[in-house]
Amino acid sequence: MHPTMKPSIDLLLTVALAGIFTGCASTDAIRNARSLSVDARSPRPPVINFSDRLSEGMYGIGGVAGLVIGNAVSSGPKSRLEAAFQASGLNIDKIAGDAFAGEIQRSGTFALANDGGDATLKVEVTAYGLEHPFTDSFTSGVAPVIGLEAEVVKNGQRVYRLKGRRCFQTRAASEAGKAWPKLDDYLANPELLRAGLASAATTAAQSVLGELNKIAGRNGTALPAAR
Repeated sequence: MHPTMKPSIDLLLTVALAGIFTGCASTDAIRNARSLSVDARSPRPPVINFSDRLSEGMYGIGGVAGLVIGNAVSSGPKSRLEAAFQASGLNIDKIAGDAFAGEIQRSGTFALANDGGDATLKVEVTAYGLEHPFTDSFTSGVAPVIGLEAEVVKNGQRVYRLKGRRCFQTRAASEAGKAWPKLDDYLANPELLRAGLASAATTAAQSVLGELNKIAGRNGTALPAAR
């Protein structure tokens, strides 16, 4: 390496310390937060997905042929799902926002602020739809699924970015073993679709709040002492 290109020890130390202090500031902002607001307005339209046992079987062929056939099989149902979602007036951002607000209230580790708060939990739905549930490989039905990303923002600056979540609807124990609905069932009953996506979003919210609670060092019940 040319002498002029060799990084100095002072420079490396400065960069390392900057990373440490930035990380501390990020986690401190979460530890010190008593209230969170939720902003679930997605800046980009989410991707709509559909895949059932048939289309997954086509993708399983592999190669270009499998990709082309799988896409062809799923494109029609995907278009029908998108049209039904729009016609029913369901709002995926509201579904996600309500799920996160509800989980904040349920957990009690942060107070829910209508606007502002000590920090804002920004939620972006990146994808949603109906897919063949991996927990029931033999079913011919499909399950609601949602993919989202989240970050904590304070004073207009991102202080912590969480890993993306991809969650299916969670079913009650009483429903174990029941067949999953098919596409036509969801299209005929928009509430079935809304409830399934809300369940998936709640599962994602529980995961996100669990991570934030861990950072904040809370046991799931107590708010931090007032400063």
